[in-house]
Amino acid sequence: MSRQVLFVNHNTKNCGVYQFGFNTFNILKKSKKYNFSLAEVNNNHELISILSTLPNLSAIIYNYYPGTMAWLDDSLVEIRRSLVKQFVIKHETGTPNGFDGWIHIDPTFQEFESNYTTLRPIPFYSGDYEQNKILNFGSFGFGFGNKGFPEIVKLINSSFDVAEINFLIPFAAFGDSTGINARSIEQTCRQIPLKESITLNIYHDFRDTDKLLEFLASNDLNIFMYDYAYGRGISSVIDYALAVKRPIALTKSWQFRHLFNTTPSIFLEDLDINSILKNGIKPLETYYEQYSHANFIKSYERILDRVLQ
Repeated sequence: MSRQVLFVNHNTKNCGVYQFGFNTFNILKKSKKYNFSLAEVNNNHELISILSTLPNLSAIIYNYYPGTMAWLDDSLVEIRRSLVKQFVIKHETGTPNGFDGWIHIDPTFQEFESNYTTLRPIPFYSGDYEQNKILNFGSFGFGFGNKGFPEIVKLINSSFDVAEINFLIPFAAFGDSTGINARSIEQTCRQIPLKESITLNIYHDFRDTDKLLEFLASNDLNIFMYDYAYGRGISSVIDYALAVKRPIALTKSWQFRHLFNTTPSIFLEDLDINSILKNGIKPLETYYEQYSHANFIKSYERILDRVLQ
């Protein structure tokens, strides 16, 4: 009988941390070695109630972020009584003490003691690609000012005479619930003078994983021009962009450090956008295999094996 592992996520969907947990669990549940179940909770009382129904639980993995799971410290005392092994996913900021392992979601992280690393959770996509009549360039992300949407508009406008730019900038539940930031970014982008045959489309609706992947797949090139942002965690936008197997162009943000060694380069500091577009998905093929679902599951099973056995 496979060991039981509970994956704990919060339940607010228009949040990058939630979506990361959602994608992670959807892959881990395919494990044949461990039986993963999901708990979407917003406080320690909800979690403890669920734990009472799982008498044979071997481990808990928390998709932790201070702003979404601040209650976790308070729940530890009661949960510890069950002697269940507990792990915390570390996105980028500090995590509570007293756990059996910290799971860093950065493939470049160097493991030490009880700090482990995993691969990235690439969502599954099997859709078809329609041939665009003109080049389509896309980007997406919640409305925060470090993501370079205006810079993308300027780049496309200066590099092409005819093109369509597609942005998906939904409202973030944490930090931009009313969409003030997202709409401000739209206003900034629309104030940039464009050539007559350059079209800018900006959408603010939140889309589930399948619809988001369809959006990315509809573009000939997806571009992410983040600020350098030293010290920040890996951005999940790349997980989605890799899933649809379309070309990707990036800036050398610290949030994209796991792709720094891509050959040929996909970074705009190294190659112009036409060259990146011409190279297609060839530079990305190594990641399709490296971050396969089978390898992703093994990366978590290895951690559980080490601690539980």
